[in-house]
Amino acid sequence: MTLKEQILRFSYYLAASKKYASAKKRVWRLLNDPTYEYKKYFDFFMIFLVLSTIMILILEIKNTLPFWVYLYEGIAVVIFIVEWLARLWVASDLHNDIIQTQESAAYDHTELTLWQLLQPALAKKGRFIISPMSIIDLLAILPSYRALRFLRFLLLFRLFKVFRYTENINDLLRVFVEKRFEFFSLIIIFAFLVFFAGTVIYIFEGTGANPQIKGFYDAIYWAVVTITTVGYGDISPVTPEGRFVTIFLIISGITSISFMTSIITTAMAEKLEMMKSSRTYQEIARLKKFIVICGYGKMGKVLAHELTRSDEKVVIIDTREEEVGEALKDGFIALQADASDIDVLKAINMPGRV
Repeated sequence: MTLKEQILRFSYYLAASKKYASAKKRVWRLLNDPTYEYKKYFDFFMIFLVLSTIMILILEIKNTLPFWVYLYEGIAVVIFIVEWLARLWVASDLHNDIIQTQESAAYDHTELTLWQLLQPALAKKGRFIISPMSIIDLLAILPSYRALRFLRFLLLFRLFKVFRYTENINDLLRVFVEKRFEFFSLIIIFAFLVFFAGTVIYIFEGTGANPQIKGFYDAIYWAVVTITTVGYGDISPVTPEGRFVTIFLIISGITSISFMTSIITTAMAEKLEMMKSSRTYQEIARLKKFIVICGYGKMGKVLAHELTRSDEKVVIIDTREEEVGEALKDGFIALQADASDIDVLKAINMPGRV
């Protein structure tokens, strides 16, 4: 039996194995499903490992640490490696991709080489490996060769792993992706203003009038510090022309920063509302059985409290913001939505659970 035939046979075996599918699903849920009951414990554990190994990196700069600390870090790195391999495993179904490629070739009466059979499946794994979060994971598990400062810097990438386990932070960071056009426009404006002001100040004061500006880099540095209204004061204009440029740059900086702040504030307020709604749906998804009460009026309140006394799980759906807020204060899970909307009922997965 050739290697290709053995791989195909093993792929069909895995596709037919319920135990393998069940184990892979559990691992996937542990790593990616926020509604899985054990995921939050896994996330807390991984965040603790990340922060504790970063603390070791900080403490060892001026201290000699005991052997057990380095042993602990070694164990943590092994856990990081296992986690990365698990993510690589669940990123795609290698055996199903191989089977699909083989059956497509068989349908076309085409004989595939071993590489042609494996290439589509391996390409999916490769896309995961070069994804940004995977690269951060790989940098986080670099060996602890800290004699070189550069490698110590790379190990700080472990801190970015925290973003993988904090869904709320990721949701807020997506604001910058969703508003990328506005931010890109502001960056272009900032770059133009910095270059313009830096050039002007260099022309007027970089020729010896200002001993603090010895080169174009100093002029650009001054422009960045001034437009962001930081104002260290280490470089100050001394000519009337330079001071006029400073006034122009400060006003431009305040205007641009105000515009950026308004964009971020508005976008994050919208995102926070979406996050609250998403968190409510996740809470509902964790319930095995619950009763939906449509409306939190006088009768709805009485019914909800009576059902709670009977140890029933209750979900309130109301279109009125005030009533939803009151239900939340009373300790109920509440959604501001139209209970007659079929999409809302599908979102809380009512069939078979209510």
